[in-house]
Amino acid sequence: MITDLGFILRKHKDVSNVNPVSSAKVPIVKFTWKKDIQVDVSLYNRLGQENTKLLKAYSDIDPRVRVRVGTGQLLIYRMSSL
Repeated sequence: MITDLGFILRKHKDVSNVNPVSSAKVPIVKFTWKKDIQVDVSLYNRLGQENTKLLKAYSDIDPRVRVRVGTGQLLIYRMSSL
C-alpha cells in the first residue's frame, strides 16, 4: 500500500524526492512538496487521522484555530532544522 502511494505521488507535478519506507515500524512515504516542504505520510496511524479530524472540527468552530495550528507547525518545522 505504501509502495502504491509512492507510485501515485511520483506522477504529481508538485511532488519530488518520493521515498516509500515500508520497512519502518510505521510505514511512511517521504516526499518534497513544491520543492521546499518536506512531508511524511502514513496510512497506518489511526490516532493521527483522528487528531486531524478533531483539529478540522475545532477550526470549523473557530477559524483562529487554523492559524494557531499552522503557526505551531511552522515553529516546529523551523526548530527541527536548526
